[in-house]
Amino acid sequence: MVNTLHKLSALIKRKYGYGFKVYVNIGSAVELLAEEKFLASIDGVLREEVWYTIKDGKCVKVDPSETKYVLKYLRKAKLKGKAVIVADFLCSKEMAEDFCRLCWYYGFIPVPQPVWAADYSEPPPLEWCDP
Repeated sequence: MVNTLHKLSALIKRKYGYGFKVYVNIGSAVELLAEEKFLASIDGVLREEVWYTIKDGKCVKVDPSETKYVLKYLRKAKLKGKAVIVADFLCSKEMAEDFCRLCWYYGFIPVPQPVWAADYSEPPPLEWCDP
């Protein structure tokens, strides 16, 4: 998979220019962010559910050991100059503020997604996005 992504990224950038950005939704494959060839093939990464997730239609905190594990790899990507976008599912402005503070601390781009629109059918409320 890494070789395929590497070839595809090079092909796309040759065809459309080196300003063309390649992002991946990393999901549970965060360990790939430790591979130099993989990192060299991408410009950024998206990971959902780093601090908050959905359970039974409500937002809950992700297990701290999982968060720690994921952060280890996201931080590696960030240190290699990759854009890191985090989208967590939240229930309130207070949760969104906490989530954004955590993302900004690590230099990540936050996407505070409302739990009632977990399918991304709605953007977050504007009041959740005030810096």
